[in-house]
Amino acid sequence: GIIIKNRFFYMAEDSKFKNKLLIISGSFPPDAGGPASLLPNLIPALMNNGYKITVLTYGEADIERPYKVIRISRRANKFFVILKLVWTAIKLAKANNQIYSLDVYWPGLSAMIASRLLNRKQIARFTGDSAWETASNQSKTKKNVVDFQKDYINFNIQWLKWCRNAILRNCRYVITDSYFLKELLINFGVDEKKILVVHNSVEYLPAPENFDKEKFKREHQLKEKVILSVSR
Repeated sequence: GIIIKNRFFYMAEDSKFKNKLLIISGSFPPDAGGPASLLPNLIPALMNNGYKITVLTYGEADIERPYKVIRISRRANKFFVILKLVWTAIKLAKANNQIYSLDVYWPGLSAMIASRLLNRKQIARFTGDSAWETASNQSKTKKNVVDFQKDYINFNIQWLKWCRNAILRNCRYVITDSYFLKELLINFGVDEKKILVVHNSVEYLPAPENFDKEKFKREHQLKEKVILSVSR
């Protein structure tokens, strides 16, 4: 987001709420997950570039941060949690001129409602299709994420697809992390001009002391070039 900030946040320059950004995310520290890992690095960088940040997320109050974090407790009935999320998004959007949603469904839907009601610009981050993931986890499809889009599974899955498409098409920009997902977004009906591919970054670990890489490769009969991948 920082690399493309001149395009990504340029609408902020023309508003009475100059450089005020509302971020709506389904996860945030101390939670785990992609947005919770990304935001602690992204937000300080945005603040250093002159943006005032407000975060709306789930969970309970934790440590003090140099920006406002509004949390919606998950302990209530799910219907009331969602209702409060949408209502709070609308209230907070009044003081911000752009909304960045990092989850497509309830956070994304609340961002879309607030943006439509208050004429605010919405930006979304898209890194995977939850409709397909839900259908796969429920053993309702064995197809890949592309072929799955053509099928009618049931009303609930179809509603997720409709909701996803409506949110993404409403956005001023959609940020994704691969060209494969960019093509998927185009398949959803998102204007290609609105799609920005920003690859995930990495933090390099320090090299261990007294470690002979070439010796290690010879001992384990590894080929000349080796890639180590660690993930959940």
